[in-house]
Amino acid sequence: MTGFVLDAGRWYVVLLVLTWGVAPWVRWLCPAFPAASAYVARPVALLAVVWPVWFLSGTVGVPYGPVTLWGVAVLLAASGWAVAFRRGQLDRAWLRSLGIAEAIGATAFLGYAWWRGFSPQILNTEKPMDIALLTSSARAGSMPPADPWLAGFDINYYYLGYLLHGTVSRLADVPTSAGFNLALATSFSMAVVATYGLARSVARNWASRGRAIATGFLATVFVVVGGNLVAPKALLADARGTIDASWWGGIGWDSSRVVYDEPASISGLDAAQIEDGTIQTINEFPAFSFVLGDLHPHVMALPYTLVALFLAWQLYGAITGVAGTTRDRRLLTRVAVSGSVIGSLYMLNSWDFPTFLGIAAAAVWFGAIAAPWRDRLVLLAALGLGAVVPWTPFFLGFSPPVGAGAETLPAALRDLPIVAPLLTSIGAMSWQRTSGGEFLTVFGVPFAVAVVFLAWTAFGRPGPRDSRPTGDESLAGDDQSGDRRWVGILAGSLLLFGLLLGAPVVLLCGIPLILIALSQDAVRERPRLAIPVALFAVAFALVLGTEFVYIQDAFGNRMNTLFKIYYQAWTLFGVGAALAIVSLWQDVPRRLAAPTRRLVRPALASATAIAVLAVLVYPVLAGVRYAEVYGPRTWQGLDGLAYVSEFSTDEEAAIRWLRANARLDDVVLEAGGCSYQPNSVIPSSRVSAFTGIPTVVGWPGHESQWRRGDDETTAEMQRRIGEVENLFGSDAAAAREEYGISLIYVGPYERDGANGCAAAGPYPEVSEPDYPGPGWDVAFESGEVTIYRATETA
Repeated sequence: MTGFVLDAGRWYVVLLVLTWGVAPWVRWLCPAFPAASAYVARPVALLAVVWPVWFLSGTVGVPYGPVTLWGVAVLLAASGWAVAFRRGQLDRAWLRSLGIAEAIGATAFLGYAWWRGFSPQILNTEKPMDIALLTSSARAGSMPPADPWLAGFDINYYYLGYLLHGTVSRLADVPTSAGFNLALATSFSMAVVATYGLARSVARNWASRGRAIATGFLATVFVVVGGNLVAPKALLADARGTIDASWWGGIGWDSSRVVYDEPASISGLDAAQIEDGTIQTINEFPAFSFVLGDLHPHVMALPYTLVALFLAWQLYGAITGVAGTTRDRRLLTRVAVSGSVIGSLYMLNSWDFPTFLGIAAAAVWFGAIAAPWRDRLVLLAALGLGAVVPWTPFFLGFSPPVGAGAETLPAALRDLPIVAPLLTSIGAMSWQRTSGGEFLTVFGVPFAVAVVFLAWTAFGRPGPRDSRPTGDESLAGDDQSGDRRWVGILAGSLLLFGLLLGAPVVLLCGIPLILIALSQDAVRERPRLAIPVALFAVAFALVLGTEFVYIQDAFGNRMNTLFKIYYQAWTLFGVGAALAIVSLWQDVPRRLAAPTRRLVRPALASATAIAVLAVLVYPVLAGVRYAEVYGPRTWQGLDGLAYVSEFSTDEEAAIRWLRANARLDDVVLEAGGCSYQPNSVIPSSRVSAFTGIPTVVGWPGHESQWRRGDDETTAEMQRRIGEVENLFGSDAAAAREEYGISLIYVGPYERDGANGCAAAGPYPEVSEPDYPGPGWDVAFESGEVTIYRATETA
């Protein structure tokens, strides 16, 4: 427990200092609703401190380390608080919001970190990959960080999340084996605070304080905490079996595998993707991600997608009604800086970048709808340049692992610089589409809320207009009788089209989109409806798109496309559903006759309670089961490396020694690796993963995915796979000259091999009494592990 208190305490103090130091600048960025900025201060503060040092390190060679990072933090804090004090911006509402956000964030952080202490092991699935990227980012002295599994190369992956949390680990002096779990707790905490703050702040513009708090609570449940309908359906079908099932064998894992595709051909696919002749797609949602505990980009990016939604709302509010928008330099600066925060998504999780930048662009466009079109274009240009220019080093250096070969295109298109990559990155669906049952299992709760809310908005009795002007009243109050006639025609057409195409999701998403089109007059009269309507529109459109196209990546199917797009839709649906429920609660009774009015709120309250209970089944059951996934439910602390001692105390001691004594320019020779294997024991490529010291080649399957767009590096990686065995048998000069190897690690895998991974040894030479020969000294020795360091004069 002492280690938990010290590590979590130091980590949180660093978060606290950085957040409160940069908070005045976040307030400046959000002039429309400054008090609400407190709820996104932490994620923006981490970016604000890390970005300048990252950019200068990657462009002009400024060292990336604690001195420069703390220097930036002090500069931002001193200037921000001085400006806020001079301008009289230290108002009570903002300071109170900072305190509330901190209280919610600390509770979520400590609660999740405590629960994680029951199963902190960095083991199984892709956790070894995550700790490798986190540790490499935490020890890097320059940018970009070195690829820990391909010595001599930089990371070709969206690594910003690892860098942000690795930086906190470094500043707090917390080892990354504990920082891994604290990074998960931080991401969870920031997502909770941002979701609550966004929904509460939006609702507070038109609802009472209590209803706004309820909106924030509902949004947090729907977005971050709750699950899909796999768990409640299983519980109703077999309560005892569902409760008793293991995490891996029950709803814990199964809730993330709902949609199964049936392509015409499955030849060439990884066997792990195929079950009973179908392809497993991935249908994760945040609660599953935080229970499983893989520190993946989409998990670390979740708070920043919510920040992007928050900034889009702020931009709309800041621009609406402002005359001469392009002459307001402060507004243009805020638009550009907001764009830079949203642009970080490309480096956090590139899948999120186009969606949330598009949402922000729409907010800017419609916020300036009353301005000349040239002004709107200038604002969009400021947003776009802000999103790209600060992240130029990454844009130029990153090779996206998507796209089919250019030979699949007609000859006339193959050499076009922008068109060819775009066309080869998008594939058309040619197999059976998502069933209605699969769709409703994933999105059933927000779908039901959306349909009721949109139908009421489109066809309910008109209510009083909002007092706030909308900027365009020309169509308000138009007769919708014509709309109501053709909506039946469109619905019938969609039904027929969906049946003929075998795509029921076309109907399930199409009907709400039609209702959204019919709701525009109501939105003009009551602008507070615009945000939930817009969130539902984007979410349904995203899901609908996955029924026709997918991104061509290493998997050759839409598994990853559904994964990443559904994750985005989940967030949009969750916030939209919370706003919709409270809007219905407030709006519907006013517009109904007295007898009916008395029944509406109890019915709505009951339906909402059932929905909340249904989505909470997953985190409760899965959370309990995952706490005992590695054995009896015993609290173990946060150190994700400690489990290694259960298999080899010598390996644990050697890895810890390396973390404390390795040099920044070291390269380690260890046994070759296999993605995921060996399973449920110490993983292959474990030395480079837990220390961040680059090795010759690590998990080749993952490196192949990351390097898919870079043929030259992929060829080099393939060559190295067969080279490791030769290096263990070569002399010191060959090993050092070829790859700059300065350390040789000899442990159980190097001597005896690893079950399930033929690449991980054994190498008979390491057991020879005179191994590795002249030019190497014993740097560490403990039982079955010996580490050799190249001599300085060799």
